[in-house]
Amino acid sequence: MTDNILDTWMSVAEAFPLLRKHFRTLKTFQHHLWKRDENGLAAAGAVRMTPFKRLLVNPERVRAWAMAEDTQAAA
Repeated sequence: MTDNILDTWMSVAEAFPLLRKHFRTLKTFQHHLWKRDENGLAAAGAVRMTPFKRLLVNPERVRAWAMAEDTQAAA
């Protein structure tokens, strides 16, 4: 496991319990993920797609996005 929390990627289902403070329901979280290109989640480097078209989420970057904090996009 990595020591840097900004390098931690997980599935939407795994990330939701960690982000429940910011998204009241899973559907709300999914809505923001579906709009990721429009709302800035993709630009913040908070989400990425695997080669198999599976969405991965970085919970710390999503939390920072939800709190309107500055983050550097993932490389």
